[in-house]
Amino acid sequence: VVDGLDAQGVLAECDAVLSGYLGEPGTAAVVADAVSRAKAQNPEALYCLDPVMGDEHGLYVDEAVPEAIADSLLPLADIVTPNGFELALLTGIAPTMLHDALAGMQALWRAGPRLVVATSLAREDGPEDAVEAIALAGDGAWSVAVPALGFGARPGGAGDLFAALFLAHCLKGGEAPAALSLAASGTWGVLRRTFDADARELLLIEAQDELVAPEEMFDARPVA
Repeated sequence: VVDGLDAQGVLAECDAVLSGYLGEPGTAAVVADAVSRAKAQNPEALYCLDPVMGDEHGLYVDEAVPEAIADSLLPLADIVTPNGFELALLTGIAPTMLHDALAGMQALWRAGPRLVVATSLAREDGPEDAVEAIALAGDGAWSVAVPALGFGARPGGAGDLFAALFLAHCLKGGEAPAALSLAASGTWGVLRRTFDADARELLLIEAQDELVAPEEMFDARPVA
């Protein structure tokens, strides 16, 4: 697929590469090649790495995938969007408190990405009955919290949706706080509509307006 895109000259027009779930560790090399080709033809292209590996229930990928992501993809990334579990897996620092979360994010930032966004945080010293995301850049850190929704069986894909929205808002020229606010608000809007409808899959079509103009906005605030 990447060879075909390259042969058609499409990669030169590519503004960004977004990677997510990897079915096997060898796929990391394919993603790295795609990123390298895209950046060679368009040096301004961004690479957003969503290191999909697991969640609070544990690892759900091949045990060799975390190492492949850390070795092959993290050094290439401009943006990385781990959830709390993945942040701990990549850094060895569990984000149970704010200083731990920031320490882990700074460790990832030093590995190469200019923007680190930790999602689905449930800190002991964090906001109650809420889900938090923190963005860290070279000039500061910002936090946004959205109300928790009482899903019985949570639909999959919220992290994928957040990463795509965050990247999209960065491509539109948004600074980290604005991109964080818009991505969190849009994702929460889709999840709320899904919860209200008692649906098992994200209502991406029915709630598509939330992706562009969220009905309810949640502001990103500086982290002291």
